[in-house]
Amino acid sequence: MDSMILTKLQNDIEESVDRYKSILAIPRKEISLVQDLELVFKYVKDTQELHINQFNERIMEDFGVSFNTARNVRPVLERANLLMKTKDNKIKLTTMAENYYKTKEIGYLTKGFIYNYFGFLEFLYLIQKKGPSRRKELISDWVKLYENEYSKRITTTNLTQFSRIYTYLVGLDLIRLNNQIIEMNDKHYLSLEKIEYW
Repeated sequence: MDSMILTKLQNDIEESVDRYKSILAIPRKEISLVQDLELVFKYVKDTQELHINQFNERIMEDFGVSFNTARNVRPVLERANLLMKTKDNKIKLTTMAENYYKTKEIGYLTKGFIYNYFGFLEFLYLIQKKGPSRRKELISDWVKLYENEYSKRITTTNLTQFSRIYTYLVGLDLIRLNNQIIEMNDKHYLSLEKIEYW
């Protein structure tokens, strides 16, 4: 356990206020989460003045998902500070997404998720506190952290949220699986300090 990283995680948790209680999954098409995000961003980048309806249709067509699934992609990415909606219902990339395109620095994608949604920092905190762990060794403590912040929710919702956050953390290279043991990528987490604008 690295006490400096643990302290930084504690500080990040305390300073990250008004986080969303839950996150929806991004539809999967490509090999990695980052490639799926890049595909979504490409729709916006390639079509000037892309309307929300066009955006939803494109997600439905290319990812093969329902309207309800497609329409949730935009709010998830807006809350992660990667997309924004204009007054006339057009979709634009944020500065964070544009910076990712310029640099290919994954931290521009990562930072918006972990600081705007509950559970990401807490997941990392538990791995750092307990050391490399199995998923089942983390879930009950993770749920307690949620309940301390908000209130109880049904078990299936907790399990779904925990699994989604796990998928995002793997996809954003903040955690790795080594023989069924989850390890934190300390280097990537610490590199987020250099991502100034978000």
